[in-house]
Amino acid sequence: MMSQVVKLQGIYRPVYKVAHLVLQSNSRYHYNKYIQTNLSLMRLIEQQMNNAIRCNQNFQKDNTAVINIGTKSFVYLHGNHIATVGTDFLQVFDGGWQSNTTKSRLNALINEFADAYNDGVFQQNFCWFINTAAGVRDFVNGYEFAL
Repeated sequence: MMSQVVKLQGIYRPVYKVAHLVLQSNSRYHYNKYIQTNLSLMRLIEQQMNNAIRCNQNFQKDNTAVINIGTKSFVYLHGNHIATVGTDFLQVFDGGWQSNTTKSRLNALINEFADAYNDGVFQQNFCWFINTAAGVRDFVNGYEFAL
């Protein structure tokens, strides 16, 4: 794969695939920027969310929030609880909305804290599923990935 170098927040980063959502507003272009992780593209806000959890700090930006209480981090999207990260587990929820943004946040957490090669959340025919090393199962709120 050929990589490109992209400048994000003043830092040049190698990116194998760049995805941009371009919205035109008042004759300006706005880009939804992504950065390269080990396996997939991760939005900048998702990297900041993961960094806040790793550093045990509270975080709030746009529609995403992280609240740390003791050894657990609680992740919220639009005020809805979508994940809990503990010292040895990651528990996932859909927050009542099985949206692409929820799925993206959950996969960013899974890639960072669980087994990024085998674990994940995906959608097929409008139904959500959980992929694990043991196989595919229906999405269930409260499913725990071991860390």
